[in-house]
Amino acid sequence: MDKSPATKKDLSGLESRIDKKLDNLELRIDKKLDKIMNTLDGFIGVVDDLRTDNIIASKQYRDHEKRILKLESALKTS
Repeated sequence: MDKSPATKKDLSGLESRIDKKLDNLELRIDKKLDKIMNTLDGFIGVVDDLRTDNIIASKQYRDHEKRILKLESALKTS
């Protein structure tokens, strides 16, 4: 192993290699985050659809119960 002191050229070369590695790492992280965000967007869309379906089904159920009560009360009074 060489024990001579590092020169400005050595440090500059090292800094350049580190910058390239950091840029590559940043690019990889951005790609992973994009993939995660796309997956989450799809998941959120499914959850919103389920929530809407649940609201509609709940209203239909309440309306159905009201119709049944009306019919039952009409049968009792006749």
